[in-house]
Amino acid sequence: MTSPVSSAVPVQVSPTRETDKNGTSQMSWPKVFVLFWRAEFKRYFSRFLRRNYAGPEEVSFYYNVRYQTAVNWWDGVNAPNGSATSMADAMHPGCLREMREEAYRDWVGGNDRAA
Repeated sequence: MTSPVSSAVPVQVSPTRETDKNGTSQMSWPKVFVLFWRAEFKRYFSRFLRRNYAGPEEVSFYYNVRYQTAVNWWDGVNAPNGSATSMADAMHPGCLREMREEAYRDWVGGNDRAA
């Protein structure tokens, strides 16, 4: 008797290069990772702030936001918009890439279907 063949499709665990109809190529992350990244970004941004700033007061000063907004970012209640994240990457070059890579490692580690 032959052993059954698994019908499970392995989850892609790294970005792939996709080409559109015009021949333009770009890197693309697996959709499930993109959804994870969107949902968890506030947690990774909070970690980044805690590693790089003394507290919400300093975050409020450097990002020119209300103190309560800085507290919410610090606590991971919500995440900043695009302009604040680009400011973070300008002040700390590569920080967004590092956050994304950390999230990706967490996602792959928590994804039991990852191959």
